[in-house]
Order: sequence, then C-alpha cells, then structure tokens
Amino acid sequence: MTDTLTLGTPNLANDLTLAPQVRKILAHLLTGKTITNNESMLVYHVSRLSDVVLKLRRAGYDIEMTMKVDGIGGKYASYKLVK
Repeated sequence: MTDTLTLGTPNLANDLTLAPQVRKILAHLLTGKTITNNESMLVYHVSRLSDVVLKLRRAGYDIEMTMKVDGIGGKYASYKLVK
C-alpha cells in the first residue's frame, strides 16, 4: 500500500500522513494562533519551521507569512493559517 498526497485538498486522511512535528504545528495553527520560528523551537522543539510550513502548504493548507521586526531591528517571520 502506498500513501498518496493530493495537493490543494487538506483533509483528515492527509493530516494522518504528515510527520508528528508537522502535525504539532498544524494543531497550533488550527487554534487560530500565529507561530514564529523561536516559538516553534521553544514550545514544540521544531527547528525548521519554514520546512514544516512548506509541507503544510503542499498538503493544501493556506498559510500566510508576515515579516515582523523585533525591538532591536531583527526581522522574523510569523505564520498564520488562513481559514
């Protein structure tokens, strides 16, 4: 049996084929919260958030990225699931 992933159509069957780290981030985003790379590392121990976001997009989820600036001028990305 082979697992198939249909692009552009998120559903429970596709969610079950996602890696555990990807499902953790998806669960966070499904609550309506945003997530940053620092938060993903500290809370979920996921060090490559952009890779997780790419996998979710390929699974059909619409995820929006917003660039932000911290208090000392550093830039970072914040991700949000578009419903």
